[in-house]
Amino acid sequence: MRYSLAIAVTFFVFSIGNSRLMGDGIGIGDGITDDTVAIQRAVDDASGDIRLGSGTFRITKPIVVNLEKVGRTSFSGGGVARIVMDGPGPAIRIVGTHDEDVSPTDVSDSVWNRQNGPMIEGIEIVGKHPQAIGIEADGTVQLTITRLIVRNCDHAIQMVRRNGNVSISQCHLFQNAGVGCLIDQSAAQQITIANCHIHHNASGGIVVKKSSVQRLRIVACDAGHNMGGAYASPTPNVLLDGADGSVTSVIIANNHFANAHFNLELRQCRGVSVTGNEFLSGRIKDAIVEACENVVFTSNRFEATRNGMSGVSIVDSRGLTISSNQFTGVVDGDAALVLRRCQRANVTGCTILDYGRCGILCEDVLRSRLSDNLILSDLPDSDGAPVIMKGRNDVVMNDNTAERVTEK
Repeated sequence: MRYSLAIAVTFFVFSIGNSRLMGDGIGIGDGITDDTVAIQRAVDDASGDIRLGSGTFRITKPIVVNLEKVGRTSFSGGGVARIVMDGPGPAIRIVGTHDEDVSPTDVSDSVWNRQNGPMIEGIEIVGKHPQAIGIEADGTVQLTITRLIVRNCDHAIQMVRRNGNVSISQCHLFQNAGVGCLIDQSAAQQITIANCHIHHNASGGIVVKKSSVQRLRIVACDAGHNMGGAYASPTPNVLLDGADGSVTSVIIANNHFANAHFNLELRQCRGVSVTGNEFLSGRIKDAIVEACENVVFTSNRFEATRNGMSGVSIVDSRGLTISSNQFTGVVDGDAALVLRRCQRANVTGCTILDYGRCGILCEDVLRSRLSDNLILSDLPDSDGAPVIMKGRNDVVMNDNTAERVTEK
């Protein structure tokens, strides 16, 4: 009786729905045969549920999922399927027709009925061509990418044109020649990148440039060593650049950032909250903020090591709340915290210890306040200044614990 029940259940699981399994003839999976045509045929047959079994599936052209044509589609590899991209372009290109905002009234019936919710999960993608890319999303709504591994590609994941309500989670984006997750010349709304391991990508970990991005969430990720070789241009673990576009409403929380030229770069962004993160070993700076507005840094830990200059530099920005952060270690740059040509900055409750040259440097800072900060150094023969004021400043200072304030 027990065996009969097991057979019945097994038959039910593999027969229900409209799925295509490796056993149904999707490719050979021996790592040698070109499986491009077989996998593309399975997609074009509108089977919807594409499941690759255990094996290495070599392809030489992008697998294109035209959602308007084939309908809702998912790829699953169960953690045992590997795709080797032995040609230029993305291994999997998900293409939709969505080109509006993601509010319910802006999404067409065609998108809701045939396109929303594509999914890629449990697959490893390995590049074997210098122009290979892992995943490309173009015009999608509610795309989910989870438990994906991408390595040895150019970019691991890239978003182009317009995408909304994208969830990227539990992914390993490792050792790629380009960027781990790239949003370039695109419009993106409500993008969440969570619980991902993003390391050793030569052109950066998460990069947004020349794009219009709203409501971006980067949460509980580990990003490090996202930089090229000794003579490569400086690269960041995270770069959000609103020039030639816009970047608004961003949360960066509970991440570990380490060992990059810049752990975090914010340029021309508005409305950014950076909370509860750990910043280690920024080779040039832990964080740099330029021409931004309404930025919050709270409850972060910054630690300078012998490998990095570290420190935080905020320039030409306004509407700043910097509170309850801890800075430790000797900084080779101007100061642990630098404010230049900033307005309406409130720096309060921070702990700055053993900082070296300077704890806080204010230069041409207006309508701002420094209060209740602990700025101390117990280093032997320390001759650094806890606070340096340069240029024309309008800064109210109250209840700071520091040996002295130097004006220049």
